[in-house]
Amino acid sequence: MNVFLMRLSKRLHPNFDSLGPRSIGVLADTLAFLLYTPVALIGIVWLVLETDQGVIQHEWPMLVTLLIFIALAERLDFFLALSMGTEQVSTQGSLAPIITWSGVLLFGPTVFWLQFLVAVGDYFYEWWRIPRLSFVFWNLFRRFLGEVVSCTVAGLLALSIYEGLGGEYPLPSLKADDFVLGLVAILAHIGIAQLFDLPYTIYILRQIYISPEFRAGFRNVLLVVLLSMATSFLIEPFAVLGAGVYSGDGFLAFLMFATGLLLICVLLYRLSKSVDSSQQRSREMELLEQMSRAILNGPPDASALPEILKTHVPPMFLSSAIFIRLYPDRTLLDHVINQYRPDDDFWQWLSGQTEPVTIKAKEIMPWANKPAIFSMLAVPILDAETRETIGGIYFGGLRIGKMDRFKLPLQSLAAQIASALHSAKTYQETLAHQKTMQELAFAGKVQASFLPSELPQVTGWQLAATIDSARETCGDFYDLIPFPDGKIGFVVADVADKGTGAALFMALSRTLIRTYAFEHPDEPATVLQAANQRILQDTRTNLFVTVFYGVLNPADGMLTYASAGHNPAFILNIKDGEGVQKLAKTGIPMGMFDTGKWKQQSHQLAPADVLIMYTDGVTEAQDIAGNLYSEDRLLKTIRANPVLSCDHMRDTVVTDIHQFVGNAPQSDDITLMLVMREAS
Repeated sequence: MNVFLMRLSKRLHPNFDSLGPRSIGVLADTLAFLLYTPVALIGIVWLVLETDQGVIQHEWPMLVTLLIFIALAERLDFFLALSMGTEQVSTQGSLAPIITWSGVLLFGPTVFWLQFLVAVGDYFYEWWRIPRLSFVFWNLFRRFLGEVVSCTVAGLLALSIYEGLGGEYPLPSLKADDFVLGLVAILAHIGIAQLFDLPYTIYILRQIYISPEFRAGFRNVLLVVLLSMATSFLIEPFAVLGAGVYSGDGFLAFLMFATGLLLICVLLYRLSKSVDSSQQRSREMELLEQMSRAILNGPPDASALPEILKTHVPPMFLSSAIFIRLYPDRTLLDHVINQYRPDDDFWQWLSGQTEPVTIKAKEIMPWANKPAIFSMLAVPILDAETRETIGGIYFGGLRIGKMDRFKLPLQSLAAQIASALHSAKTYQETLAHQKTMQELAFAGKVQASFLPSELPQVTGWQLAATIDSARETCGDFYDLIPFPDGKIGFVVADVADKGTGAALFMALSRTLIRTYAFEHPDEPATVLQAANQRILQDTRTNLFVTVFYGVLNPADGMLTYASAGHNPAFILNIKDGEGVQKLAKTGIPMGMFDTGKWKQQSHQLAPADVLIMYTDGVTEAQDIAGNLYSEDRLLKTIRANPVLSCDHMRDTVVTDIHQFVGNAPQSDDITLMLVMREAS
């Protein structure tokens, strides 16, 4: 049976394979179509045969009145809802059967034509306003056939029972015997109509129960069926009262009865709409709150966001299609069948929107220049910081009411998604920053390993050095190179940049200087020139390095040096504190031009002379007002040192620099090297 229904459904619905969960309803509609069509045709023929022309001729004013009241009552339908904890089931109801059966008990089966005409009118009205989709059309046609069966075969069978038990038209009175006969007819009609619906109902329930995807909703669907049956049994018996009012008190009394019934319809209609709207708002708020907690409790990288949305969003907006996408092509939620699926043109259009846009059915869609099949709402997702559109929400569907009432909750949903994405972005940036800081710290450790682990002990001489990085890695460096003949090379250098790039350039420069220093132990200028050539050959950067490189003979105090654009070193006699020799640069910085030439000069250090080598981070250190530490203050601090100790002089200078700078941030690396010939 199921295979036959599937084959027939595929012929009736070209897009059957793409319907997804709706395929169960389509199969059930196909089954109902097969069962209802012959029964409905038989019922129409039977109703024609049972029609009393005399009633039409003589009672047409009353029939017109009944038709008007039935049509109005049908349009003023209402909802009956049953709450079960956090879940709710509901069914649609109408008071039109009360008026219909009041007329039937008064004028016989001819009145069923009124219900038939209203069903035809409703069918064409719905056909005009619904989307032109095959499964929607056949669902509408199935409901129309059900109405025809109800008002023909089921109604006529019920009246046959009524007449067989001695029932008359019009209902004579509201006495017990007449009342019971009228009640039996109505209850028989409800029971027979439910029997005709039974195959369709059983098929739906069975398909839901055997499907793992939908089994959880089986109880709710069963409750909807039972609630629908209960509604009919509770409402329709009041038709006996309407017929009795007409029989006992005439047309005006019945008109008052029908008008009162219509007013009740209006109240029930408005009340059910209000309750439905209130329950929708409550459900939205509750699920939004639950979703917010799930996002907060979920992974900070928002990796669980699609699953969270899948769990909380569809129940938030029942009977609707919703699609959530991030640009350029990341899908967060796809709760849409193909007939509703937004195309690429829609997403491209939405990327230029910053406010929600409502498109009503049959309005021209701005991205397609053609009428919309059904109403829809497009809500952009805006970046929490830049307010640029980073994604969007597509919302649409059948019979979901006015779109504007969904605008606020969908905006709240978009804001929660944007907030979750922003938090994830911040989390990723924090992780990246932590990783970078760890890498920089490790690079700093590696760089620190390039510095001499300890200073050599040279008889008659004192050496002290320090380096204070402004960042995790450093562009300054110093080095001491011991030569086999007892001489010592001193290097103080400063790369013209900061950060990782400067640190790598520093490592290269140090290695090259050290390599060529051993090839040319007595020629500092040649060392700088060779290192410069190699730097230019091996690098493609705009970096350069200033270098002071000197070679000291401890035996006689002779210093031979070359300065590649570096700050001038000083020779200061710590005893007399007067004369200062300035060792100026002897060439341009390294790494600038391959035509660079350097000269070298020699000076002899006397007892108590101090050789002061430093980078510009010392003399150009700034206080909060922007004042510079200066060469004069450096020399003054060393002159004021009462202890003939390089370590003490170094510590005094560093302390004085930090006191001078105060709360101002350190803007550059601070490097200082002191070499003192001890007094004899």
